[in-house]
Amino acid sequence: MARISKTRKIALSARAFSATEQPVFEVLRDLSGSKLPEPAGTFGMELLLGTELLERVDRETPIDSLQVGNDVYHFRRAFAQRLLPVGGGFEYSLEGFKPDIRATALTKELAFRRWKGEFHQHFQNLLSLHSHAPEDTSDAEWNELQESVDVDRYLDESPVWVSLVGRIVKRTPTAFSVQWEAAEEVEWVDPFEAPGVFVTFAEGERFEAATLRIPATWDLIEIGSCHRLPAEDVLEDDELAEILRSTPGSRPTSGEASA
Repeated sequence: MARISKTRKIALSARAFSATEQPVFEVLRDLSGSKLPEPAGTFGMELLLGTELLERVDRETPIDSLQVGNDVYHFRRAFAQRLLPVGGGFEYSLEGFKPDIRATALTKELAFRRWKGEFHQHFQNLLSLHSHAPEDTSDAEWNELQESVDVDRYLDESPVWVSLVGRIVKRTPTAFSVQWEAAEEVEWVDPFEAPGVFVTFAEGERFEAATLRIPATWDLIEIGSCHRLPAEDVLEDDELAEILRSTPGSRPTSGEASA
């Protein structure tokens, strides 16, 4: 396949986003010097979007897990990667993996990216259907998926977004103590793992946040977004002092210190 220079890649990118599918296909065919596996503009878009994010495909190295964003899929065993030349491109699959997903693209790396995307969508669609309407899920299809993927481990370890309301109990430059209304214990939050607005919240101030957590342990990974709630809901001094007294390592308020 002919190498695409940075200049031609930029020109191709402009055409891909502004032209119809057929011109994009013609440009890609000219650059590759061979017939593409499928004459679609979407294929060209995948090539462009994946150019800066190529993932190395090593035929000799079996894989036993796969990460897509925050989701990590652990396989039941290691599967050998299979790459076959197909119509001027490559077909990627995993030997013995169920379901038998095969993805074709112009390069090895993009074939792998496409396979990963197809598997991710298949898994999530099937999991959603099984969770909300198990009677509509094929037992054979669901069992087949579990033969290759450790679904229970995925459910235990994959982060989930949870909306919570809390109050700032204590704040320092490197740690904020938060009392969530849905929890009894106070939790320490790293302000570096939260949006900038989080560090503007005052002690006693009430706010709502989208928190990313591990279901099995409820460990906090990050705060994705947050906003303060009405000022009239701010804790009174005696309420704040009571929470501070129950927080390990907290210092007395100025009123308590002078008492």
